[in-house]
Amino acid sequence: MYEHSFLDIYMKTKDEVLEVINKLIDELEIEYNDDKYDENSKKDIRNVINTTKTELNVVVDAYNTSLELITLDNVKRLINISKELKLPFKLYVSDGTKFNDDYTINVSMLFDDETIDRFIEINNYLVENNECELKFLEDYLNPNLAWSLEQIITANDSVNSIKNFIENNKLTPFEAVAFIHKIVISTFQYNESEEDSLFSRSLIGIMNTDYIVCVGFATFVKAVVDKLGLAGLSCETYTGFIEREDEHSELSEYMYFLSGEAHMQNLVKIADEKYGVYGAYVLDSCWDSKSKYFPSGKGFANFMYPVTDLLCLKNIKFVQHQNSLDDVLSQFIEYDEKSEDSPVIVDNKDNSNPINIDILTDCLYNLYKVIYTKADEEEIELRVERTIEVSKIVSKEMFNSNATNALRQEVLKDELMDLDI
Repeated sequence: MYEHSFLDIYMKTKDEVLEVINKLIDELEIEYNDDKYDENSKKDIRNVINTTKTELNVVVDAYNTSLELITLDNVKRLINISKELKLPFKLYVSDGTKFNDDYTINVSMLFDDETIDRFIEINNYLVENNECELKFLEDYLNPNLAWSLEQIITANDSVNSIKNFIENNKLTPFEAVAFIHKIVISTFQYNESEEDSLFSRSLIGIMNTDYIVCVGFATFVKAVVDKLGLAGLSCETYTGFIEREDEHSELSEYMYFLSGEAHMQNLVKIADEKYGVYGAYVLDSCWDSKSKYFPSGKGFANFMYPVTDLLCLKNIKFVQHQNSLDDVLSQFIEYDEKSEDSPVIVDNKDNSNPINIDILTDCLYNLYKVIYTKADEEEIELRVERTIEVSKIVSKEMFNSNATNALRQEVLKDELMDLDI
């Protein structure tokens, strides 16, 4: 597929668009005749030439294009030009609404409601006029796997439902991220797709298939936090490399404490006056997600723990390289980096103190009162107690005794009490 940027051509005349097309074809013909390309490369170039001659593919970069320009009138203008040029018209959307000033951390295919409404209007016109329906492009090399508007709406509605619950119940930042974590760990179960990586890693993929891996978990959490836009709460994703130092236990295998792989987590930055929680914390909804032994999720063992506890994973070495690509290459190449030099630790360790167990318990109690509206106080307390107990079981498997997070410390206290008995 070859595509034209909407911003480059939406105001051009038919002759100007034709000039753009012909110029590209001339450039590609020169490339095609260059001896430096092998036969497979020449075949690819020829396919691009043929596509450029026979289709008018236009891509709207939603991140860099103002909604004021993404209008039905501008789309109609391009359709009319395509008809004059006798080229079938296909309209694609890439990227997402600008929720972050840094493009590299913006969540792809996450849109605000006004933009979704605009896409619905445009798509309705395309369909009613026998044009190709609007498509959403994440993989430029695989346009046949582009998402439909219906799939986009499904995923964005899921984000909105969590966002709306948080807003309607006026949850604080700490309660909000606890609610997001609970929903994610009880909804999704780790499942890798061998067909296409987007199915298990993209916001749209995980909400329209049964696939999800660590990238999908971290992306969804960030998507909700970004769209929520709650003061005192922000979220990043980062990648590290993990390697187990011993054989998996059956339990750890079903917890998906994976080995020898790049792994994505969230770094949550929070300022919550109600609970006195301030700082930067690790959140890993993937490792707390439901599994064979934990059909409702594994609780909060991997919820908002100090970044220094990444050095205290039980029989697991965590390393984050300066270049995130190296985290992936670590699966094949040995590096000398030390765990304690990981940027996520170095940059945040002075602002990442353990959250007290009483604070977590109070948060869960207040949150469960909002979630389980028909439950009495005794039932709420029982639910909180069960959550804490499950979380402690997982925490003991997850962290060694040097970890400072409250749940692992509670396990140590229980073990000391047992010794006294």
